[in-house]
Amino acid sequence: MRYLILSDRDRERFGCPDKMPFEWGRLTNKEVALLPKLGFKSLAEVHRMLGQHIEEGVSEESIKALDVVVWLALRRCGVHVPFDENFEYDLDMEWFDDDPAPAPSVEEDPGKARGSAAPRKSSPRTAPSSSRTSRRK
Repeated sequence: MRYLILSDRDRERFGCPDKMPFEWGRLTNKEVALLPKLGFKSLAEVHRMLGQHIEEGVSEESIKALDVVVWLALRRCGVHVPFDENFEYDLDMEWFDDDPAPAPSVEEDPGKARGSAAPRKSSPRTAPSSSRTSRRK
């Protein structure tokens, strides 16, 4: 599971948990319906802009995508703040994955299997832009 960790100041200001879960493939119908009101045509557009933010740096569009992610993460934790020109947060945040990559098996890499269970951390600047999204049939 991937978590968003806001700055200490923002966690105190918003009253949100230390780690806020966020999974792209698990948006609710209401969250998807809100995307056009938040300035995006689709979840894919938000995801693309967030990836651009991570790879190319800050732009007006990429910050709007990050706004959506932070706002949705807060909303899912029961923190309801207006999504308007006053919505503000520190960019000093990080992503936290508690699902480490599986260790290679001994058959795949004899003598080099290592089972690191340490969680992976990344900042919005270095977070991988996952192209995996769940598709429900």
